[in-house]
Amino acid sequence: DHTNFCITMNIILMFSIYLVFVSISLLLFYFTFESSLLIIFYIIIKWGYGDFRFNSSFYLMFYTLVFSLPILYLIFNIIISFNRLNFYILEISNIYLINDFKFLYLTISFIVKIPIYLIHGWLLKAHVEASFFSSMILASVILKLGSYGIIRIMFIMKKMFKKFCTYFISISLIGIVILRIICISQLDIKIIVAISSVVHIGVIIAGIILITKTRIYGRYYIIIRHGFVSSGLFYLINLIYKETNRRLMYINKGIINIMPSLIIFFSLICFCNVGSPFSINLIREILLVIRLIRWYKYIIIIIIVYCITSFLYSV
Repeated sequence: DHTNFCITMNIILMFSIYLVFVSISLLLFYFTFESSLLIIFYIIIKWGYGDFRFNSSFYLMFYTLVFSLPILYLIFNIIISFNRLNFYILEISNIYLINDFKFLYLTISFIVKIPIYLIHGWLLKAHVEASFFSSMILASVILKLGSYGIIRIMFIMKKMFKKFCTYFISISLIGIVILRIICISQLDIKIIVAISSVVHIGVIIAGIILITKTRIYGRYYIIIRHGFVSSGLFYLINLIYKETNRRLMYINKGIINIMPSLIIFFSLICFCNVGSPFSINLIREILLVIRLIRWYKYIIIIIIVYCITSFLYSV
């Protein structure tokens, strides 16, 4: 019964996520988007590992309430102002006339789900306390819903995004460097993967405003790659956790002697995570880095630090 209930909850979650991607109404998109987060909230409480799973679930719910609940007001405001909620019709409307504060709040509500640096605390707590399958769902699909929402809002409010371009990119690049340095000093393998997820998504935010074909392709590649690599890493970490009942680095040293085939797969996914040749991550790195350097040439210093630290923590 316990297993059947778990499978049922995951099927309901899958159906709600499907509705997010097929909905063309802003109101339906909002309700299905938030309902999927509520299901994840329940899954973390029900099947989480640690005693702090209630604390991590509280963080998730707090961010959802503070940043997502007022979105209903903004949606009704859009209905009053433009008398429509269809994504395709809103794209050809003069929606850039919306207030700056309302635009920032609407954007931040999706950026929290991605998440960006400074408002990423809930994700680390949720990943550490969640079970392996909820971590896989959270990393592979739920975080992509925030990216999908940003893509939708970006095509509706292109002029507003260009106005706040510098601020978003600056926060993302500062966060990338700080989180990479934190990542090297961690001992818990699951926290390392969770922080690296925030960094990879930060690269998307850094290129999200630069509306060019190269940047769009690079962002799509990193979204697809992140879904496969992060969920694969969380699954392999769970296999190690089942063997040793620990996630700390120095306790799991020498596990290659016990599980050599697992370590081979782990190494291959780490190579993909770094952006080695023959991986889709390499294409992503090239496309996004070229566009960011063309936007501001001194960003190359931050990019060099990002690439070196990424290699170090993966090794």
